[in-house]
Amino acid sequence: MNRKAVTKFQAVVITVIIVIAVIAGVAYYYGSLPAPTPTVTPTIPPEKAAILIGASVSQTGKWSAAGVQIRDSFIFAINMINAKGGVYVGGRYLPLLLIWYDDASDATKCITNYEKLITVDKVDFVMGPYGGALNLAVLPTWEKYGKLGFFQAVGDELYEYGYKYAFGLYKGSSYTVLFVRWMADLLKDPAIPEHQKIRKIASICTDDTSGKYTYIGLERALAQTGAQIEIVCKEFIPLGATDLSPYLLKAAAAGAEALILGTKIDQSIIAARQIESLGLKFKAIWCGGGPTYPAWAELGPTGYYYFSVSWWTPRLKTQGTLLRSKIEWSNEKLVKDFKLTYGYDLDARGINAMISIFALADAIERAGTLETEAVAMALKETKLMTPSGLLVFGPDNAWDDKYAPYYLVQYFPDGYYIVYPEKVDTTPIAERPMIYPIP
Repeated sequence: MNRKAVTKFQAVVITVIIVIAVIAGVAYYYGSLPAPTPTVTPTIPPEKAAILIGASVSQTGKWSAAGVQIRDSFIFAINMINAKGGVYVGGRYLPLLLIWYDDASDATKCITNYEKLITVDKVDFVMGPYGGALNLAVLPTWEKYGKLGFFQAVGDELYEYGYKYAFGLYKGSSYTVLFVRWMADLLKDPAIPEHQKIRKIASICTDDTSGKYTYIGLERALAQTGAQIEIVCKEFIPLGATDLSPYLLKAAAAGAEALILGTKIDQSIIAARQIESLGLKFKAIWCGGGPTYPAWAELGPTGYYYFSVSWWTPRLKTQGTLLRSKIEWSNEKLVKDFKLTYGYDLDARGINAMISIFALADAIERAGTLETEAVAMALKETKLMTPSGLLVFGPDNAWDDKYAPYYLVQYFPDGYYIVYPEKVDTTPIAERPMIYPIP
């Protein structure tokens, strides 16, 4: 046999053997590794027919007017979403279903309602009742069961306890910011006559947490602007007080040129009437609970040209698209359709309720699950256009102050309108020229 030919043959055989050995070795190595953990897409049990949202809403008692508006707004927003199939989660669309009970404006009954909603009705998420006191009462119940929910109130105290799954929109301590900025602008504007500038103000607030935070916000706003404005009178009045004249007279005697009323709607109406009957004159009056509420209209001319704060008006030109199903909305259409559906006007409390539902649905879709922790994380990453403006949550689970849409409004014979600021960035905001000083 030719030696050279044998050598070539042997080389081929050796090469084949080496290749087979390598392949076998690789196969053995990878075969001995533990199997990779599959990526699990969050799923919803097949028997799950709807996403359940629980709410205690005052249909009777002193908060019933607000409670009816909030309940109807929850339902209106839910119907909008369900008309397009619902919320896409776990690979399919699920409708939203609201389960609600009347709490008769009573804190004890409110707590009982949420116990039932969570333990008996097995709701997935909760929406708060109206008002700071009722929300404060039920927060421990939400926390005990680990339920994610939205406040339907604006008190700063709601955020003090650091409840992990409780979210809200606005804080009362920010309410006076725009009024203070406007007064500061007057001082800096050389075109404004000296006698129209405001250098002394009085504060009359309710003696509760809401009033306390209104005053704290006032002091903070003055410090932030650096405005040389002095608080010459500071009074805290009892809830339910019906004679405010001693406080009003004290404010006038101190030389206050402007008045801050951090009071509830009933006491705000009393104050407006007594200011008129006493013949007191202030250049400007800011009223937290007043001009944006339907009840203010009963004052007639007595209530004209008071200032307040709002995060929304029926005339805002906001619009957007919601959820995977591309629900197109505009503020104008929401206002119109709500009135057609319920026969009365949508107000800022109703808008809060709608935004809460929109934000929750958006977060569920982005989380891809109904698990509380995942939905909470999705909410913290929210950037959602709403009827009030762009919703972004801050670290305290409230609307981030950098984005929160606070506007200074003034009450006219045909309702309240934004009068300041004139624009945000390049977008015109003011809806009507301001009347100042008060005639």
